[in-house]
Amino acid sequence: MPTASSTTGDQNRYERMMVYLCVIIWVAHGAIQAGRAVFLGSTSDPGSMLARACTTAAGVIITLTMLALLRRFRGGGILDEFRRAALASLVACVPQTALNETFFKLWSAYYEVKPELYLSASEFIPTYFGFLWIFMAWAALYAALVGSESLRLQDRAMADAREAAQQARLAALRYQIQPHFLFNALNAISGLIGEGRAREADEALLRLAAFYRHTLAAAPREFVSLTAEVDAQRLYLSIEEVRFSDRLKTSIVVAPETEGALVPSLILQPFVENAIKHGLACSTGTTVVEIRADCEGGRLRLTICDDARTESVPAVTGLGRSLPNVRQRLDMIYDGDFEMAYGPRAEGGWRAMLSLPFDVEATA
Repeated sequence: MPTASSTTGDQNRYERMMVYLCVIIWVAHGAIQAGRAVFLGSTSDPGSMLARACTTAAGVIITLTMLALLRRFRGGGILDEFRRAALASLVACVPQTALNETFFKLWSAYYEVKPELYLSASEFIPTYFGFLWIFMAWAALYAALVGSESLRLQDRAMADAREAAQQARLAALRYQIQPHFLFNALNAISGLIGEGRAREADEALLRLAAFYRHTLAAAPREFVSLTAEVDAQRLYLSIEEVRFSDRLKTSIVVAPETEGALVPSLILQPFVENAIKHGLACSTGTTVVEIRADCEGGRLRLTICDDARTESVPAVTGLGRSLPNVRQRLDMIYDGDFEMAYGPRAEGGWRAMLSLPFDVEATA
């Protein structure tokens, strides 16, 4: 997301561009007029050259003054900006013309033969319109630049709003770790304390704190290494072992080449939690929860399964919103470049599989 400093930097670049355009336009006009005078052999004396240089400097100063005033009244579309700049140009052209004639009267021989032409209508009006096209050209460039800058800022604001909305959705999806886990964990810890098993209760509390520290540390979109993600699930499962004692067994097999792969933080959590909630909690025997990670076809494949034998296979609708939320989150992160499948196993239990782009930590 763009910062205030980047926005200020863009504004400074825009201001510099307007100043450069002002100087370029007036210097180009002064050079053209001087070259024309030299080519025609008229008013090419040093005094006239000095007068033209002063006229060019005056044009730059007056135009920059216009820019400072227009900046105070910015607003509306390109046409509104051009109307204000054009009106300012009509006014600014008056002192520009008067100064031009004054410079030529002071340092040039132009008015020595016909001094009555100085500031006369016959001389002033043609000179006024001669300068007006420069001011109008600058006004058009000013309006075009301001308009493009406004459009760019609007696009950025819309992009920021979309990004903020997406971040909020990702946060909502990520933080939908079901509260029953926390409540059950605390109840289990309370039971340990009641049984006088204070040391085990203290260990469980430390694991719970470590798990939620990991949960809340990363930004919603933040990627973590697969090793860190699996470590978080180890913490989660170790807490559940307090509740289910020796009924829960875990198996975590991570191929060495996948350990540095990047995955969205807590992307495995809903699958592991469902294995506990809809598998182990609904069975009476020992259940093995397995997490596997390997590389297949240049993609990262993650598998979470359990072998819980329950009286009935949980329906997909019985899994709540956790797995559909995972699909939404992955779709926002990978823009559809993922595969996700889950369902009952023929031999009993439940299996979920994810296929994600294989990005390693070194390229993050």
